[in-house]
Order: sequence, then structure tokens, then C-alpha cells
Amino acid sequence: MPPLPPCPASRRCVLLAGLAAALAPAGAAAEARRDPAGDAVAVAADPRLAELWRCGAPDCPGYTYDPLAGEPEQDIPARTAFQDLPWDFACPRCGAATEEFRLLRKRSPEETAGG
Repeated sequence: MPPLPPCPASRRCVLLAGLAAALAPAGAAAEARRDPAGDAVAVAADPRLAELWRCGAPDCPGYTYDPLAGEPEQDIPARTAFQDLPWDFACPRCGAATEEFRLLRKRSPEETAGG
């Protein structure tokens, strides 16, 4: 969906902007903001950001938490390490708590740099 044209700060424009954001595919905005070079610098500063965590709940259809992407649906910003998630974070697919998650793998430096 193309961005909305600029408009005066009216109530109608605010509502339209909110509707456009709500209709965007999940994670699309976060993916558009990804900066591979910045991700590599962030991972160098905090290696936990290279970790991918998989929900291990038996009834989960499958979800992997990516710290570089965060979780926009729960207002978790990009570059939030799994260990720094809020206490009430839950798997967006099944609702499981963080105790159900297991370390899946760590990204290689090449993956982090977008290579």
C-alpha cells in the first residue's frame, strides 16, 4: 500500500493514517525499516540480538522471535533481545509465555550484515 499523501493535521487525516497502518501486512512496516548495517553494529554491541528463539509450546503452530525485528503487534521495538522482553510477553500464535521458548540458533555474521 503506498503511503498517504501529506495532509493538514485534521481528525480525518489522523483516522485515515491509522486505518492505513492497521491494514498494512503484519511486520511489513518493521521489515521496511530494517537496516542491515545497523543490525550488524547492534549485534556487535549485544550478541544476544543474533539469537532466534522458537516457541516450544505443544499446541503452537510455529513462531520464531527475531530480536532484530521485534514484535510490532505487541509494541516490542526492533533490536530487543529475548532476555529483555517484558514479563507479560506471549507468543502471538498460541499465547505461551517466554518459559516455553527455546534458543533455535544464532545468526552468522554474514546473515546479520545482510549478506
